[in-house]
Amino acid sequence: MTRGIVPACPADLAKNFVGGIATAKTFGPGEPLYKLVSMPIVRERILRSPWFIPQSEFDRLRRTSLAERRPLANVIRERLSIASRWNPGMDGLFILYLTRPKLGWIGRAAAQPAFNELLIGWGEQACIPDLDWRDIAVTKMQVPFYQSGQL
Repeated sequence: MTRGIVPACPADLAKNFVGGIATAKTFGPGEPLYKLVSMPIVRERILRSPWFIPQSEFDRLRRTSLAERRPLANVIRERLSIASRWNPGMDGLFILYLTRPKLGWIGRAAAQPAFNELLIGWGEQACIPDLDWRDIAVTKMQVPFYQSGQL
């Protein structure tokens, strides 16, 4: 049996994973992917960035937020290394479900020491480049996003 060749994560995206290591993954229809967005919501910007939070990691970060009594957005920003200049508000929660399988990569977020913020990384992130709205079956928005982690 011949196995298909799985493409490596492109270098410009791989640098955002710890050690440049990301595992190829096919994200399937119905699998939820999360993203915090800034208000006001600009629909085109949601898919411009290929970075998403898988369900298991979102649940883990939410538990961390509750246990540490810190706002979920702060925990997500810190663990997924999301600089304020990239996403200043993080006050809306966007959840999407794919219509068809899409190839992407999953791995630990690299720290971002160049920014004057605590962006330590090591949270699990998903990278799915080249998504467009035809790839999305259903979306949900939660606005305002409750910073306390009480979703």
